Amino acid sequence: MHENKRNQCSTTDDNKMKKFRRTSYEKYSVTRFEDLANELIYEIFENLDTYQVYQSFFHLNIRFQNLCKHANLSIQVGMSSASKTTFQRYYDDFFVSLTEDITRCSQLQTLTLSNIECECLKKILATAVYLPNLSSLSICVNYLPDKITIYKLIFQLPVLVYCKMIFRGCSPLKLLPLSTNSSSLIECFVISDNYELSDIDTIL
Repeated sequence: MHENKRNQCSTTDDNKMKKFRRTSYEKYSVTRFEDLANELIYEIFENLDTYQVYQSFFHLNIRFQNLCKHANLSIQVGMSSASKTTFQRYYDDFFVSLTEDITRCSQLQTLTLSNIECECLKKILATAVYLPNLSSLSICVNYLPDKITIYKLIFQLPVLVYCKMIFRGCSPLKLLPLSTNSSSLIECFVISDNYELSDIDTIL
């Protein structure tokens, strides 16, 4: 009788110990990749190019989408073999979020914008003034109803030395003087548009 009780107590104690060990293991060990801390995941991101990060993690869940969007990644994209559809999906998911807060791209030196709406262009240029390394800007648009405001914003970019503007459509230049007391570092300004010679004074 006593022997049976001792065996039962021993079995109960063993079960409690196993449960304690299992609980402790589950509490203090990481068993899934998504349980890793954000800091460790960012270290992994640093060893991949941006497109690899996007392919591997962006569509896992909301948390990883936010990690991808807010990671301080070097924008190096190796996707020369990607289809147009794949690139467009990548652009829509990933790069559009950057234009919403372009100041995150503090190392950006060259920016090319094509087929962009006027209001969106104004927003980007207004925030681009906070980019300390942006020295080259190229813009290609079909129609731009408010050219004067765009030119003003361009001349306010603090370190811009090269700018190219291409207008594919015909939009008039409102004859309002652009001249201000501020100076610009722009050394080369290329404009492809239908201007009268008298319009140059308005721009300059």
